[in-house]
Amino acid sequence: MLFAAAGGSTSSAAVADSAPVVSAHANHPAQHLYATGWGLTLKADGTGFYNELMKFVLSEAGFGPDYRVMPYNRAVGSLKGDEDGCLYPAYTPIMRPNGLDEQLEISLEASEPLLRVVTHLFSQPGRAPLARLEDLQGKLIGHPMGSRIAEVLAPYGARYMASLDETAKAKLLLTGRVDYISASLPDAAFVFQALGEELPPYNPDLMLVSATIGVVCRPSMQGRAFIAAISAALLRLRENGRLAEFFEGRGVPVDIHLPVGRPSDGIAVKPQR
Repeated sequence: MLFAAAGGSTSSAAVADSAPVVSAHANHPAQHLYATGWGLTLKADGTGFYNELMKFVLSEAGFGPDYRVMPYNRAVGSLKGDEDGCLYPAYTPIMRPNGLDEQLEISLEASEPLLRVVTHLFSQPGRAPLARLEDLQGKLIGHPMGSRIAEVLAPYGARYMASLDETAKAKLLLTGRVDYISASLPDAAFVFQALGEELPPYNPDLMLVSATIGVVCRPSMQGRAFIAAISAALLRLRENGRLAEFFEGRGVPVDIHLPVGRPSDGIAVKPQR
């Protein structure tokens, strides 16, 4: 969350639980997969890009858990109390504190990644993209609640305003309440499209974060079995080209977002001056 999403950001308490998206296969007992609702791209009603992506992967795996979309704090709290639980999306590099396992004081194991996300600073419509980070002095940046963007940009003297969901964050920029927003792609493209707006200007060479997103589970026998099944399905989908087709069918650039490596490979990239 996300992110901040996606996965990895606090979302509104108004997000409710959803029904399971795929029923459990007889050979794989149902378990809980807690999804961190963040608005348009991961909604409690089962719609949005991240829900669609998970349904697609679960279909390939041939079974599914009890899939519940809920606010971020509730989701991670549920994970901590569930020895067989899993969490999606897992976007650890910009979560607070340094890692979800450290935050919850539990062990976690990660799946193969579902996609790669990249984070940029977006300017107000009609304004030029940010040319250099020194120009952030005194500027106001909207960001997802729970993000570590303020730490990444600490040397540059910006001010910050947190947002509870991705649509509200986009509106901060469109209404001129902030000078910039930090947002991840492909998420931002879906949000501004839904608002009937062009994607705001950004500097593609000024990337703040590059990270892979996957599923993390408690290391129980059931959790490890689920990680293995999801990972095997993802490898098949990459090899047979169907994951690339899924991205292309939704306008998501394959060259940027097709994942390579594992979620632990995601890093906060040192901004280029």
